[in-house]
Order: sequence, then structure tokens, then C-alpha cells
Amino acid sequence: MTIWTIARHELALRYRDKGSIVRNFLMPLLLIFILGSSLSGMDAFQQTERESRVVKVGVVQQDTGALNTAFDAWKKNEQVSKYAGFKRYVDRKELETELRDQRIDYGIIVPAREVTAQVPLKLVTIRGNDTIVNMTMDTLFDYFVSEIGTAQTAASLQPHKKIAYGSTKAVSAPNDTGGVVVGTTASRSVSAMQYYSVSILVMFLMYSGMSFGASMYKDKENRTLMRVMAAPIRPYQIALGKMLGHFIVGLAQSAVIVIVSRFVFRVEWHGGWGIISAVTVLLVFCSLCIGLLAVGWFKNQQTMFAFMQTLIISMVAVSGGYALIPSIQESLGVFTIPYWGMQSLLDMMMGKSAAQIYASVLKLSCMTGVIAVISFFLHRKAVVR
Repeated sequence: MTIWTIARHELALRYRDKGSIVRNFLMPLLLIFILGSSLSGMDAFQQTERESRVVKVGVVQQDTGALNTAFDAWKKNEQVSKYAGFKRYVDRKELETELRDQRIDYGIIVPAREVTAQVPLKLVTIRGNDTIVNMTMDTLFDYFVSEIGTAQTAASLQPHKKIAYGSTKAVSAPNDTGGVVVGTTASRSVSAMQYYSVSILVMFLMYSGMSFGASMYKDKENRTLMRVMAAPIRPYQIALGKMLGHFIVGLAQSAVIVIVSRFVFRVEWHGGWGIISAVTVLLVFCSLCIGLLAVGWFKNQQTMFAFMQTLIISMVAVSGGYALIPSIQESLGVFTIPYWGMQSLLDMMMGKSAAQIYASVLKLSCMTGVIAVISFFLHRKAVVR
């Protein structure tokens, strides 16, 4: 008897359980549709055009010298203040959090001035989800970029030294701005349908461990596990075989949710299968390891169910899976597995840089690794108890 034989047996049992198919494949899609449709009007997910109001712009001003003065003067310009209102932030992380939660519409980062004869000035704009807002602010910011790219502005920044700007082309501005380079970061907001597609996917993948635990208790009650133990097979092989069966179900569940949400609900995931697959694998494996620990720790199925339900619901809640509460997410959610699973997928949806996405996936991997190691040392207790 091999690990794959046990896995096939587990898959056959799951296939015959029609209620399991409804819970794992139809229920999450129904919840995504209900939550995404009913909550799309909330302020956090409102994506209507903002032409009639002043654009909320977040600013991180790291420079305290002449560049800061020039930027302040640009903000007070009548043509700029007519369309944009500015709010200062301490660092980029805080600004991106506010942009993600749609408390602001656009972001600008003015770095500490490091302009020399050879090093150009680098500015960064972070775009939101609204195309009209992005076009408006790009147009307004072009003026500032052009101004500081002129010889007069360069002289005002370093009047004692003539700056030799290189010939570089600004990303946001169509005209040559001397030594000023504008880097644009696409930081889209997410719709309610997108947000709850991610949160429901993560939540249901976390339930894989509870299904695995229920299967273990069932095999113990009908003495199937005892008969399997009589064969020349080790406890870890039994655990891995049953985990493999539920692992395959978790992968199939993720594929169905992503594909149906994409082509039926028109949810834009803005990424390839690579990140989605990696997050799915880590979440399912982590959940199965937690389920293995719970089976070894609790003597009966009811207690295990109560523990897993409480754990999963609590972690998803503080991770923002049910409602956006940034203060709770940033204080408690960062210590949970669902938070980093959601963060990885949301970062991908919002067009964050590869480094930011991989950082979230790495943190999820580390947490999964720790739980996997602990479950490996305690797996025998779950099988032979």
C-alpha cells in the first residue's frame, strides 16, 4: 500500500460525498457573488468616476530643502489646488495602505534630494484605480516635473554649483525634463467582487484541514485506520496519503473559484497562475498541517471542529476577510496565515511590484514551514492515538 493508494481512496470518498462538493465548490462561489454584489456600493469599494470632486492625493515628502519648497509652491498653485487636495504621510507603506483602502486616489513620493552633477532627481507617482484621476494628476504633475527639469530650477536647488543633467526621458511627462526621472507605480484599488474573491478563496482553503481531520476521526471510528496500520506501512505514510487526497481537492477548489470568478463574475486577477498556485499550495498545506496537529491534540471530533472553526473564523476576521478594518489588520492580522495569503493575492491584483508580492509570499512560506515542522514531529500521535 502506497501513499498514492491512500490518496486515491480519500479522493473516492470525497467524490461520493455530494454534500462535500456543494460545500467546497458551490458555496464559495455563491458567497463571492452575494458579498461582491451587495457590498460593491461601500465607500471602500466605490469605483465611480470622481470628476465632480477634488482628487485626494497622498504625499510623502522626504526632502526638507529647496525641492520641498518648490513642491509646496506647486501644490499651492491655483490650477493645481483647484483639482487636488494633498495629505502628507510619513512613509511609503502608510501611503500605499491608504491608497489600497481607497482613502486617497493618487500618491506622490518626493525623495530626499540627492542631485549631483551625475545623478538625476527621481520622483515616484503611485496611481490608483480611477483612470480619470490618474490622467488628471499625471497632467498636473507634468508641469512640476517640467519646471524642476529646467536650468532655473536646477540653479535654485544648488545655486553654488551648476548641475549637469543627463538626457533622460520622464515616464509620466511627454516632454524632456532634463535630469528628472519619474517612476510610475500602478497601484490599483480592488472592487468588492475582487476583494471577496480573494478572502473567500483563502477562507475555504483554510477549511481543508478541518475536512482532513474529520476524515481521520471517521477512519478511527470505523476501524479503517486500524486495519491500515496492520499493513507494512509507517504512520507518516498514512498521514501523507490522506493529506495528499485533501491537498488535490484544495488545488481543484482553488482552480474552480479562480476560473469561474474570472469568466463568470468578470473578476480581474491581474496576474498569472504562478502566484495564485504558490499561495494555494502554501495555504492548503498549512491548513492540513494544522488539522493534523488538531487531530493529535483533541480526543473527539466535536472538540476538534470547535477549535478549527474558531481558529479559522478568528484569523480570517482579523485579516480583513469579512470587513476592512485597517487598524486590526495591521496590529493582529499580520500574525495570521490568511492575512499573508490575502495580501499576496491583493498585491498582485493591485499591480504592486514583484518584490512586494514575493515578500508577502515569503512570509506565508515561513509561517507554513514552522507549522509543517511541528506537525512532522507530532504526526504519529495523530495517527496511532
